[in-house]
Amino acid sequence: MTTGCICPKQWTGPNCNETACVHGQLADQKNKSVNSNINRYCQCNAGWTGERCEKRLTKKCSSRGTLINSTCVCNQFYAGESCRLVAKCNNGDHLNGLCTCHKGWTGDFCDKIICQQNGTLNVAANNTVCVCHPQYTGQFCDSCFFNNTAPYPECQELFLPTSTTHIGHHALDFLRKKVFLSLSVAVILIGIIMIFIVALMCVFFGLTKRQARIARQAEIDQREEVRMQLKAKKAEDD
Repeated sequence: MTTGCICPKQWTGPNCNETACVHGQLADQKNKSVNSNINRYCQCNAGWTGERCEKRLTKKCSSRGTLINSTCVCNQFYAGESCRLVAKCNNGDHLNGLCTCHKGWTGDFCDKIICQQNGTLNVAANNTVCVCHPQYTGQFCDSCFFNNTAPYPECQELFLPTSTTHIGHHALDFLRKKVFLSLSVAVILIGIIMIFIVALMCVFFGLTKRQARIARQAEIDQREEVRMQLKAKKAEDD
């Protein structure tokens, strides 16, 4: 005659009051007041969960956290079971654990500025400042730098009128700089050409003087040869 309890598969122990762990070990109940009839609970092995450790843990952490002992430990400012939620928004609205960024901002925390017209991010300013191309300005490089230009986004320089009364100061400064640069380039080119011409003239005069010196020496040598021949002939006649 059997005197012990015949327990259902999910229970074990002499009185069938201990959980039968499938992939884990029984551990002492931390808070017995939760259920006074259960003395111990299942402490699951890594990769398993459930009351009896009968469910394989398929949860994966996002790239914003690390799985440690079947639990996702989130990086700073991330939260949630799989670390997919964010805990702050710099330039946006926080809704259901995610950021809805304001116009001109992006990133998980809306902390990266979007620069228009091929503007570049200032890394030293934590990607919150745009470095704009010369013809653009504004927080997002979304405005024309000069006044006398076509509307954004073209921002191309327009033909200047005869009177400069209504031309913006920026446009005048730009024109002055452009003229000065053109004149500087022209002066440099003229200087290079003059140096080249002087060098050619020096080479030419040097070659001319050398040829004249060679011709004079040849003439002297010829005269000396004629004189020697006449002298020799006179000696024979005597």
